[in-house]
Amino acid sequence: MFYLLVKVIKKIRNNAVKYSLVALQVFIGISLLTVFLTISSSITHKYENLKSKAENSLIKLKIYLQQQNSSIDSLRISDDNNFPLPFSIDDYNWIKEKYKSNLDISIIVKKNMNFIVSSKGVADISTVSFLFVTDSFFNIYYPNKKVDEFSSTSKVYIGKKALETLINGKLPEDSVSLYKEVLTSNQIVLLNDDVLEITPMDNLYENSSNHLTLYVTVESGNLDLDECVILPIKYLSEKTDLATIANMFVTFKFINSDFASDIGAGIISYLYKKYGDLYDYNFDTTLSEYLRQTNVYKAYSLGLMILSIFILLIISIGLTSIILIIINQRTREIAISLTLGATIEKIFLEIIMESTFVTIQGGLIGIVVSILLLKTKVHFSQFEIIIDFKILLFSFCVSMLIGIISSILPIKKIKNITPIKILHSL
Repeated sequence: MFYLLVKVIKKIRNNAVKYSLVALQVFIGISLLTVFLTISSSITHKYENLKSKAENSLIKLKIYLQQQNSSIDSLRISDDNNFPLPFSIDDYNWIKEKYKSNLDISIIVKKNMNFIVSSKGVADISTVSFLFVTDSFFNIYYPNKKVDEFSSTSKVYIGKKALETLINGKLPEDSVSLYKEVLTSNQIVLLNDDVLEITPMDNLYENSSNHLTLYVTVESGNLDLDECVILPIKYLSEKTDLATIANMFVTFKFINSDFASDIGAGIISYLYKKYGDLYDYNFDTTLSEYLRQTNVYKAYSLGLMILSIFILLIISIGLTSIILIIINQRTREIAISLTLGATIEKIFLEIIMESTFVTIQGGLIGIVVSILLLKTKVHFSQFEIIIDFKILLFSFCVSMLIGIISSILPIKKIKNITPIKILHSL
C-alpha cells in the first residue's frame, strides 16, 4: 500500500500542471460551497428562529379600522354577533373550522389613565391600564389560573403596582368617578391571589375620556399585567365613544406560522365582504415584517443551495475531462502494466487515489480560506454568520467524493484498453 501511495504521489508530480488545475477548481468550488452553505445555514437558522418565535409566542395580526363619528354600544361587544365594529368572537369561528387550529380569541377594551404619584417630594405620573375583558382573556394570559365565570362575578383583578398607584396616586378630576368605582367594587383580587374586600358601587364608567382601543387579544409580551386593572366587560356603559380609530389584534396560538399570511388575508377578505369599504384593512407592521423577512430568507437560502449544486456539477464535469485527458496520455503505460501482470482493479485504485488525493488537498485549502473569509470579509447585518463544524465536515466529504465520482467515467475507458490493441496501434 505504501508503494502504491508513493507511486500515486509520483504520478501527481509528473502531471503537476493538469492536477494543479484540478486542485484549483476544487479549491474555488469548495470555498464557494462552504461559504454558500454556511450563509444558507445561517439564513435557515434565522428563519427557524423567526418561525419558532412566532409559533412559541403568538402571531399577531392587527387590522387598522377607521370610521368617522363612530359611536358604539359597548354592551354588544359580548352580546351581539352582527354588530360591525366590536367584531364578536363568533365571527371568527370559521377560522377555527378552516384551519383546525387552537385559536384563542378574547376581546379586550383598554383604557389608560394617568395618576399623579408623589415620591420623596417629587411628583411623577404613573399610568394604569384598565382592561375590560371577556372570559377568554385569562385562558391566554393566565392559563394556570382557574377563573370561573369571570363575566358573571363582581371581581376585579388588579396588579400589585396598579393597586399601589390607585391607593397612593391622585387622579385627575375628570376621572374621579372611575377611580372611586374601582376601589369600591365588590371584590378586588390581586394577581398574586391576595383578596381585598371592598364595598360595591355603580356607574363604573360614568366619567371617562372618549379614547378607547378595541382589541381582539394582544400579545402577552407587550402587556404588563402588574400595571393593569382587569374588569369584566359587562362594566362598560351602554354607550361609549371608541373614538374614530380602533385596532383589532387576532392572536394565533399553536398554529403553524406558515398559515399566518393566509389567515390574515382570509380575515381581511371576510371583513371586506361583510362591511365593505367602511373601514381600512391593513396588516400590522410586525406581522408584515415577519412575513417579508421569512420569505426573503427562504428565497436566499434556496438560491444559494441551487448555486452550490450548480458549482459542484461544473467541478465534477471539469475534473472528469481532465482525468480523461490524463488517461488518454497514459494509455500505452496502462497497457504495458496490464501485460506485466498488473490487475485492472489495481489500476482503478491508482486512478481513484490520484484524483481523490488532489481533490482533498484543494478541498482542505478551500475550507480554510472559506473560514477566514466568513470571519473577516463577509458581514451581514440582518443575521449572524454561524460556522458549523458539520458543514466543514460535509465540504471535506464532498471534495473527496468529487475525486471518486469524477474517476468513474474515465475508469470505464480503462476497461477497453488491451495490450493487443495497443500493439496493433504501434
